[in-house]
Amino acid sequence: MAPKREPAPIGAAEYQRVLDENDALRAEIVKLKWKLENCEMIRQEQASYIRGLWEDNRRVHAELRSSAGREER
Repeated sequence: MAPKREPAPIGAAEYQRVLDENDALRAEIVKLKWKLENCEMIRQEQASYIRGLWEDNRRVHAELRSSAGREER
């Protein structure tokens, strides 16, 4: 097994570059989180709207069946 090597020390400029890159990645993660939360809110709104349409559709069909039954008598 090869001996483990310690990582080479990095300079201040390289360290700052890594910190800046880390900050940029964190900012992108926050943006993606907001987009994901927004998508979830939209999905929930659409699901609620579809449930409402489904209930309206069932109610109208029940009314149509009821009125059709009365006309047959």
